Amino acid sequence: MDSDAAWELADRIVDNDDDDDADKALEELRRRGDDGIWEMLEACKEWDEEGQELIGDAIAELGEAAVPELLRTMDEPDEDVRETAIYALQTLGPDALDGLIKVFKEGSEEVRGRAAVLLVRLDDDATEPLALILKHGPDKARPLASVVLQEIGINAVDDLVAILDGTKEGREWARFDLLAIGGQSVAAATSVTDATVGLLKNKMLEVREVAVQCVGKFGGAAAVPKVIDALCDDDDHIRLSAAKCASLIGAPAVDDLIHCLNAENMRVADLAADALGIIGEPAVERLTKLLKAPIVQLRGEACRAFSTMRRRKSIPDLAPLFDDPDERMRAYMPNVLERITGEKIATRDAALAWWEKHKDDPEPKAEAAKPEK
Repeated sequence: MDSDAAWELADRIVDNDDDDDADKALEELRRRGDDGIWEMLEACKEWDEEGQELIGDAIAELGEAAVPELLRTMDEPDEDVRETAIYALQTLGPDALDGLIKVFKEGSEEVRGRAAVLLVRLDDDATEPLALILKHGPDKARPLASVVLQEIGINAVDDLVAILDGTKEGREWARFDLLAIGGQSVAAATSVTDATVGLLKNKMLEVREVAVQCVGKFGGAAAVPKVIDALCDDDDHIRLSAAKCASLIGAPAVDDLIHCLNAENMRVADLAADALGIIGEPAVERLTKLLKAPIVQLRGEACRAFSTMRRRKSIPDLAPLFDDPDERMRAYMPNVLERITGEKIATRDAALAWWEKHKDDPEPKAEAAKPEK
């Protein structure tokens, strides 16, 4: 088929008011099979962009049957042939998905790059098979699959979350992509948070760690109720992950963590205090008031938070508790001051004397959260 014949056939298929004749032309192209597709693509070398699009539209009318031959042209050195084939694949849309994923897994780096452009345009139709490439490989396709998923953005979030409980490699790629997508916009941050906050109660530590990072970075005040719910879970490992997440959220979590300091479960109260200690300055005012609370547990947890914070400026407020009416508080205070100062201090006067001597020293960093066992 020469160039003129290819043009005529394409024109009859695409731009024909006679439906019967258009069907006959399409059937003629079908009979020619792969040879017909290749002849049409070869003919486009002599045409301008409009003619190449006409060829692409005609080939796309063949549907999924045209995909294998179009994909074989991905390695074709002639740019006009490649671009016409890509145009036809793009026009085919989801019908081309399986073939694109196949070359994405098996093709050369250059071919994967061309396929990537088309997969981005397919948007959420492409997210599940791309996420499965992150999960199962091949390794050579994972980096570009990650790039495509980030380009797709919000619509890729659910499929990325779905592979978190799979392979270690897939989980790391998914974590990377979720954090990247969450930073794209407010809507994306909300999407990532909503999709991962429930994972704070997942039984797998590795999955919870991804949730902690995502919710801690993007969650803000809206995520705090579910974080506190996880903090009150029966599983101590889940509680610990939730406390870490709350400390990453920071100031928006302070009020709810303060309420947890009076929890009946002392482990919940202790973890809330540790999280407040890591949050630091945004919690100082509320914690300082609790040092004079009528409930001994609240006074004790406030002390624990300040010891985690290692805040030397709070020593004048802590020192009176060496004379607390509760014996347990009096016994606890040397430990609190030792964590803050690194020295053994046993009395109120000794605490105040230490403060006078060191009040101009720089504040140390808060202690890191204890790792899960």
